[in-house]
Amino acid sequence: MREARLIIRDLRGTRFRTISVLISVAVLVSLFFSTSVLEAGAREASLAGSEKFGADMMILPPILPATFSYEYATGPIFVVERPEGYLNGSVVDDLLRLPGVAAASPQLYVADLNRSSTGPRSRLVAFDPGTDFVVRAWLNNTLTGLQRDEAVAGPDTNLSVGNEVRYDGLGLKVVATLHPTNSSLDQTVLFPIQAVHTLPGLNGSLNSAKGGEVSAVMVKLARGASLSVVESEVKNELGSFRVVEASGLVSRVIVDTTGIASYELLAEVIMAASVFLLVALVFSMTTNERGRQLGVMRSLGATRRFVFVNVLKEAGLVASVGSTLGLVLGEVVVTFGKRFLVATFNTSLMSPDFSDSLSLIVRSVAIGIITGSVASVIPAYRVTKRDPYEAIRKGE
Repeated sequence: MREARLIIRDLRGTRFRTISVLISVAVLVSLFFSTSVLEAGAREASLAGSEKFGADMMILPPILPATFSYEYATGPIFVVERPEGYLNGSVVDDLLRLPGVAAASPQLYVADLNRSSTGPRSRLVAFDPGTDFVVRAWLNNTLTGLQRDEAVAGPDTNLSVGNEVRYDGLGLKVVATLHPTNSSLDQTVLFPIQAVHTLPGLNGSLNSAKGGEVSAVMVKLARGASLSVVESEVKNELGSFRVVEASGLVSRVIVDTTGIASYELLAEVIMAASVFLLVALVFSMTTNERGRQLGVMRSLGATRRFVFVNVLKEAGLVASVGSTLGLVLGEVVVTFGKRFLVATFNTSLMSPDFSDSLSLIVRSVAIGIITGSVASVIPAYRVTKRDPYEAIRKGE
């Protein structure tokens, strides 16, 4: 208790030094916290935005038996066109076992719904809501509750929520419409693939399609995975397929979007190092200012360990208060920073969830306390090595 009063009295007696350290730590914590929050928001928005570019590649049946071909799409890949054959549904599990594949989702082309020449031709396609990563990005709600007799429709199908779609014994109720994609997905009605093989009449309309077969598999690569490497794995491990890669422009946009935060991290590291040096300099000045006081304490019987711990405790207390102020300042920076980024760069930022926010708060406070405490270690160690009489004489 007496030691705590001594620390508080020292802080009050050297307000300029205390305020300097508080500001230094607060700046560090606010920069770390605000940058981390904005980085997390940009990353989440980037990942959510990259999903709207569709699949990285699409696996199709080979045009000729025992033939492997590789080609490029002219744009994003969202939905399978009219197929020239069918794949065994087990290929989905085979693809997921390949390194570099993050997700794989099957689609089955069923039929054309509108053969009129006056409007766009609508198609009926079955997909797997449980594994899908292409369609859900263009919906306001999730697909987890989509029933077997329900469907989602593209904006150019002339269907609205509540309309019914009937085809060869299959009755579907439209429960949601997709946002425009300017692709063939806009003319597509999609329903759960689990409903296909439960209707004998529908099975008979699929020409040569058999139970468990699919028209195509949409593939999403893991972050950092190479398209060429995955294509080689498909060829070597799975055999004859027709692989269609998304447009090179789309792939480039995904890479650029998901890499926004790299420069922020570099700036954060540079700033942390600068503030660390600043705090160390301030505490060096602090121990010099308190040289006479610490020398008197040593001459009255205080041990070197007591003086060392006293300086560290003072640094920890100031760093804790500075970290708290830094969180408040950081929240202000985040609030105005989001508005600035959205208005200036026409981008979007998502707020991290509760667990991520709590983790960022804990890490930011820890960074401030650790930086302030560690930065005072060398000055505290140096002051304990001084001769008490010399410290008193220099402090006069």
